[in-house]
Amino acid sequence: MDDNIKKSKTPALVSVSYFLRMLGPAIGYALASYCLKLYISPSMNPTITNKDPRWLGAWWIGWLILGLVLGFFALFIGLFPKQLPRAAVRKRIAIEKQKLGMKLSEVRKEDELPASFKDMLKTFKRLLKNKILMLNNIA
Repeated sequence: MDDNIKKSKTPALVSVSYFLRMLGPAIGYALASYCLKLYISPSMNPTITNKDPRWLGAWWIGWLILGLVLGFFALFIGLFPKQLPRAAVRKRIAIEKQKLGMKLSEVRKEDELPASFKDMLKTFKRLLKNKILMLNNIA
């Protein structure tokens, strides 16, 4: 998400993403509640009510509905180009920079040290101390 949008819009889109993640289970429970009120075979007229312990709800209808909705969105996602315009511009700029600064990047690679487990622990500790990140994840 971050690579193809403006940095100023990232917080809003992350919050929308978190909201939809929380809304998903609520929609799932509502759909399951609706489907289980229907008899397992919609073509039959049941002789029992949905309060009876022998009642079998139409649990499978929810899967059909979700499959159709996901298929609908998959069609639209499939219409996206292989490479988004902003990504193509970034790639072209990176290739140009690489051509211009080939020798400089070779020098930088020699100066870089390989990552170690100790460095990873330090980085993880620093992330755990980041109050904004932790409160955002807990929320």
